[in-house]
Amino acid sequence: MRFTHTNRPGFWLGFIDFFTAGLFFLLYMPLGGLQDELDEILGRRTQRYWVAYLLGIPTAFIYPLIWMSRIAEELKAKAIEMGIEGPYTSWWHMFGWNVFGILLMGPAVATQRFFDTLNKIESKLNSHSFLNGLGRDQCPARNTPKNMRKAMFLMAVTILCLTACGQRRNGAHGPRQGGHMEINKDSDSVLVALKKETLGKFKASCRGWYLQA
Repeated sequence: MRFTHTNRPGFWLGFIDFFTAGLFFLLYMPLGGLQDELDEILGRRTQRYWVAYLLGIPTAFIYPLIWMSRIAEELKAKAIEMGIEGPYTSWWHMFGWNVFGILLMGPAVATQRFFDTLNKIESKLNSHSFLNGLGRDQCPARNTPKNMRKAMFLMAVTILCLTACGQRRNGAHGPRQGGHMEINKDSDSVLVALKKETLGKFKASCRGWYLQA
């Protein structure tokens, strides 16, 4: 996975989120791709932010703060593991600034450090030299079957669309005579060729993925 958002302005994101009572991140997490990026970096499916947000309503929003603090601590560990220089975000940095520094724009300060660490991690992962230096089990693109599942889904949808298109053409127009019949046969042959080509590319992708795994 190549990360495209490696320069997020953490302070302003935190500033907007603070004055919208957390509604900004409720939308930004899924729509901005942040939730998927955290899943990729941390190597697991993190709890969806909207779940943490809903659990925060009866807990005076302490729960989503703890959720963010735990993510911050995991990012700190990841940054240290990758040899990235600090300062890092952390559990106490996120929690402390949001609680004790709230009158000093603490939430924005906390998210500034959070996204600064995240930006450094994503930039390092995007580095070609860094990816070449990783072992097979450490490389994020090889450590998850997510891309494989996407390829399988797209392949299935493509074949179904091609098949449905061919059946619709045959059913709508029925048998043709003379030149029309030849055109229909040519169209069917093109559809068959496209399906074979799609299957061929998918099989080649499968072989390459298993050889790399």
